[in-house]
Amino acid sequence: MPAVWFHHIDKDLSTPTWSHWMAEGLRGRRLIRSDMRGVGLSDPDPHRWNFDSLLDDFVAVIDGAGVEKLDVLGMSHGALVAIAYAARFPERVRRLVLIGGYAEGFGVRNDPEEIMRRETLLNLGRGYAPSDRGSFARMLGALYWPEANSEMMDWFVDRLGTISVLSEQLQDVFRTIDLRPDLAKIQAPTLIMHSRGDRIIPSACSETMAAQIAGSKLVLLDSENHIPLDHDKGWTRARAALRAFLGEKERVFA
Repeated sequence: MPAVWFHHIDKDLSTPTWSHWMAEGLRGRRLIRSDMRGVGLSDPDPHRWNFDSLLDDFVAVIDGAGVEKLDVLGMSHGALVAIAYAARFPERVRRLVLIGGYAEGFGVRNDPEEIMRRETLLNLGRGYAPSDRGSFARMLGALYWPEANSEMMDWFVDRLGTISVLSEQLQDVFRTIDLRPDLAKIQAPTLIMHSRGDRIIPSACSETMAAQIAGSKLVLLDSENHIPLDHDKGWTRARAALRAFLGEKERVFA
């Protein structure tokens, strides 16, 4: 499971955002995870931070675990690493699952309204003093997860505070990346899921991926949340689709 900036491997099993996804990944499987460089338990000041370094990290984690073949789950911007890995190592990926992801950054998608919204958010983030970033985090969290409760908002405030140093580098990478040429190289059976009401990554991004990954299956979820929470109806369908796609046979899942 390629890391995203929300993750913290010591906390995710008890986090309302991911705990139900982690539990599903652990059903009869070995789940391999890591923190993204610069956050979580990783070195907070990495010497190199770009997309190639994120892919290199994932390759190193899988190789270090001694795994030859695996299923890969990519959520949010973690889908980028999942796509690149599946395209470059097709012999190692049995199945690919992409949730709330995209193959091209918002600068490449070049939707003027989306660019304006994102640039506005970036400028707002820069304008908040470190002592008051909690206010900005709660506003941003409401866009990611409109149905979140106060516990989850507290979690988001904590997680957003961990990437203040990396935020500009994050945006530079995810603004300009374009992995659309990799989509046609993916050979693994692929399940793509996206919330219809996602305010962070448009569901059209998953429709683009589904159109270009041969034989892929697209499931649009009735949810307003970027990644479905365990109490929304989108999760019920996502869980059923995931179980049907992966089956009950024991697998390595990363």
